[in-house]
Amino acid sequence: MSSSSQTTTVPLVEHHSLHHAPILTTGVPTPAVLLEFEDACEDFFANAKGGVPEDVRVIRILPSFKDPIIRGWISSDRAHLSTLSFKVFMTNLRSKFLSKEWEDELLSQILRNHLRPGQTFMTWATLLQQQNCILRNTNSQLDEKRMREQISIAIDGELCIAGREAKVNDAPSLRDFLHIYSVCDEKRKAAETRTRSIIEESYRKNKTINKENSFHPYKKDSRSVSNSSSSSGSSAARPPKLTSIEKEIIKACFGCYKCRKIYQSKDHITADADKRTCDFPSGENYRPLTWEYANKIKQIRAGKKASSSANAIAATSSSITSDNLMPSLTEVSSVRERSNQAIYVSCLSILSNRYQSTSLSPPSPTPSVCTFISTMITGLVPSFDSTIVIYVHCLPLLLFSVTIVTVESQ
Repeated sequence: MSSSSQTTTVPLVEHHSLHHAPILTTGVPTPAVLLEFEDACEDFFANAKGGVPEDVRVIRILPSFKDPIIRGWISSDRAHLSTLSFKVFMTNLRSKFLSKEWEDELLSQILRNHLRPGQTFMTWATLLQQQNCILRNTNSQLDEKRMREQISIAIDGELCIAGREAKVNDAPSLRDFLHIYSVCDEKRKAAETRTRSIIEESYRKNKTINKENSFHPYKKDSRSVSNSSSSSGSSAARPPKLTSIEKEIIKACFGCYKCRKIYQSKDHITADADKRTCDFPSGENYRPLTWEYANKIKQIRAGKKASSSANAIAATSSSITSDNLMPSLTEVSSVRERSNQAIYVSCLSILSNRYQSTSLSPPSPTPSVCTFISTMITGLVPSFDSTIVIYVHCLPLLLFSVTIVTVESQ
């Protein structure tokens, strides 16, 4: 269940003509409203035709109250109220329809009201005097001396020091007292405005200098480019367009035209543009691709491949040197009787036959394997010391096709 917020209706004082009594509309009266009504009645008493005698003033203003509660109070005690003076009647009216502590509450508001930062002194002091005027004809109202003391206490320390330098305590009247403080406040605000403008101007100059010093031909410049996010959601600026050399490098080295990285996977290169997870490189400190950089990456990749296959090569070499691949004495003796060229072919034929008769997989054509074959041939024919450089290609049927590249005899 939602309850609607109820607001208290404050009555209004309507006084359209000084020759007629004022009207107090329906609502809960406040100290300020009753003070306004009292002043309006005094104006009516003074300006009514022929004047209003003191003994009939209350009778003339009793019909002015339109609130049902106040009219009920008047009706219940009209005879007694008609005999009262206007001042006593207003005192009874305040005591009947205002809070019993309304004087203390209003005085407490005045004592707690301090000058806030950014608030004009004269505006604040005027509000303070208006609140004090509501306490008129009461013991709680501040006189001129107490009002000066309260103002000096409620202002900030900087304004208090400025007023002391201007000898505010020597002011002959409250008006002069407030005027001195007002001038000091205006001077202070003018100095603050001047200081703020100097700081802002210095900030703008430094910002402009920093922009000029940090300008980069490939970096987004907020002076000419609007702050719009890129299609990939990255805040960095895109690099310049690809040059013809960069396009050739990317095409030859399996690169990506978006992230501009070379030697990427097939899935990376062939993926659709909207499905690629890579992003454009930052345009800040961008370095274009060069063939020197591409060759260096190629050498690094080749070195990594060689090191990663070292274990597999070692295992293959140990398998090749096993007893089941060593030639027999008959094969060795038959090889020794042949010519040099026949020796090479026979040795390779022996090695090929051994692989076909075993379940071992042939080795990859690496320098280590080639060195082993050369060593094996030298062991078969000790009288012929040579170095053979060959390429061995594995066929689907585990056969070898051998090409003798060079033979260097000592």
